[in-house]
Amino acid sequence: MHKNTTAVRLLRLAIAIFVFALCMAAAHALAANATTVYVNGAQLTSATPYWENGGGSGSAAEPAGGWNAYFDTSTVVPTLKLNGAVINTLYVDGSYGYLIHADGDIILTLTGSSTLSYSGNADRYIRGVDVEGNLVIAEAAGETGSLTINITNTNDDFGTAYGIRADYDLTIESGTVNINTNSMYLAYSINTTRFYMTAGSVAATASAPGDGTALRFYDAYITGGEGRFESVNDYGLVWFADGHDFSVTGGHLIFSSENDAALYFVTHNSVLPDSSVPIWVSTDSSGAGKAVWNSSMGQLAGYIYWTSDYKYVEFLEAEDPPETGDAQTPWLWLCAGLFALLGAAGAGMLLRRKRRA
Repeated sequence: MHKNTTAVRLLRLAIAIFVFALCMAAAHALAANATTVYVNGAQLTSATPYWENGGGSGSAAEPAGGWNAYFDTSTVVPTLKLNGAVINTLYVDGSYGYLIHADGDIILTLTGSSTLSYSGNADRYIRGVDVEGNLVIAEAAGETGSLTINITNTNDDFGTAYGIRADYDLTIESGTVNINTNSMYLAYSINTTRFYMTAGSVAATASAPGDGTALRFYDAYITGGEGRFESVNDYGLVWFADGHDFSVTGGHLIFSSENDAALYFVTHNSVLPDSSVPIWVSTDSSGAGKAVWNSSMGQLAGYIYWTSDYKYVEFLEAEDPPETGDAQTPWLWLCAGLFALLGAAGAGMLLRRKRRA
């Protein structure tokens, strides 16, 4: 890569780190339950909690055809319930545009298939789901749910696209989440201070010429679920590592990049994730020829002073054995065992005859 290009990317990264740290520190101090949520440009509160697809505002009464978004403030943590919602209109606040925006902690529950989509250059910052606090995503009790987010920011004046952004904690408890972010400058599929995943499935792709990262966090604790995080031009994952945790004790995670390292750790130190499961690596972004990584195989991730050749990194408990010809024809092993048994018996009989002679 050209030196000037590298220098510009490092400068952008340094600025992003500084701004991210200030925002996250402020959010941690101020996090509280949400009182207002914007969905598709409509304001939802305890007084007007209902919204239906195509509606321009929240309503006090449930729509005759049923709701597609309902802001339930009766729960301990307010819950935004989505049920087959189609959200494609921004709530605009200055240079920021949001498809869903909450002013504090919320739980987002999913029933059926909901979609958030926007493509345009109306704002410098376009965000799919934006929460000023903590966010939990889960399927509604007894339901199956999914959330698909497609954000494209065509603003060539530092246009930035976010899929999901939570000021503090983001927890994936269940459900299927698919995110695709594209921009002319920066794109982040998931951006949060702490990332928790206990179950469910996440597939995230980011593409931008400046910095397109699928997952960014300070701390992460993965105990279950499946995640696929892909970047076109930059990193599948960025971890702000100094003084923070990256723990994997379960689940199945894949990070990849078509044109750079799969992982990038923002630190001057050589650090590693705390993983109790094997880490598989490949220099091919498809994972072809992957092998279990160890320290003799070079840098697992890129750092401020180091690079990594691995475009594919996978956290996986165990691999299924390859389907060989022997596995497909187990009778061969049975016959071999039978012949061995007959041979041993014959040898024993011959030995006894010799001793009698």
